[in-house]
Amino acid sequence: MDMHLVLMVQHNRVIHVKAFRNFDLATYYADSLVIDQIGVTNDLPDWEDNDYRNVFEAPNGVAIMIEPCAKPEEIDPRFQGQKYGVIYK
Repeated sequence: MDMHLVLMVQHNRVIHVKAFRNFDLATYYADSLVIDQIGVTNDLPDWEDNDYRNVFEAPNGVAIMIEPCAKPEEIDPRFQGQKYGVIYK
């Protein structure tokens, strides 16, 4: 299952990011970011669930986008233990 990142970018820097397993939840969250940037409007972006970038550019120079990404790999328990000072053999 793929995941989707909702990114807010300003001056070529990511200023906010959140990951979702469900595209509909990602679009709902992205819409809320758009509303926060430009206020309530009837012209919300038409986000598409595909391999292409979905971008909305707000008048203040902030871009909000939804990017598809692969889900994180499972953590090998041998490496997870090292974080707590336990070394598995």
